Amino acid sequence: MAYRVKAYILREESTESGTRYSISFKDRQGGYHELEVSEQFFMEFRQMEKHLNN
Repeated sequence: MAYRVKAYILREESTESGTRYSISFKDRQGGYHELEVSEQFFMEFRQMEKHLNN
């Protein structure tokens, strides 16, 4: 069975105004992108990661 290298980074950052959640990745052309996401999206993504790693 082949596994892909993780192609993204999830980040949770505490700021003065609250917690910021983001996902960053490089596209096929090598461009770097960082998207701020909702807490719900972030938590769902983390659950998906846990499920895939078991």
